[in-house]
Amino acid sequence: MNITILLQSYTSFLKDFASFCETACGKYHIPVLLISTRRPASEVVASILKSVILTDPAPTGQSLISAIKNDTDRKTAEKKLKALAGSSLYFTDKYSITAEELDALDIKDARLVFIDDFSKVPSPTVLEEWACRKGISVIVRKDA
Repeated sequence: MNITILLQSYTSFLKDFASFCETACGKYHIPVLLISTRRPASEVVASILKSVILTDPAPTGQSLISAIKNDTDRKTAEKKLKALAGSSLYFTDKYSITAEELDALDIKDARLVFIDDFSKVPSPTVLEEWACRKGISVIVRKDA
């Protein structure tokens, strides 16, 4: 079976996706495609990476240690985003996708495709057939 359906909230799915891609795409250059159905994928990944890394915002009356930590976290986030920008992470923004659009979709050299909303794509049977024809694995998120 080439399809995995995850019962997860949208936010949890994107955090897990960002964490996975940081290693898979950034470090090991494994080609991955995200089909984003809610908002532009590059915006989603950038905001999720920043929120995962920047967990300790500097308070207004911050101490020197807090200021240094905040600055270091921001630089780390920027470095990770730059690493992903030049990696094998690809995006396709479609608010819904038909079987014909799937067949016509340029997956580049991706062997792993993430889809953020099960309700916006064809049936699991169609996804499975598409994945088999393309020789890829598909991970799709479904509301819990």
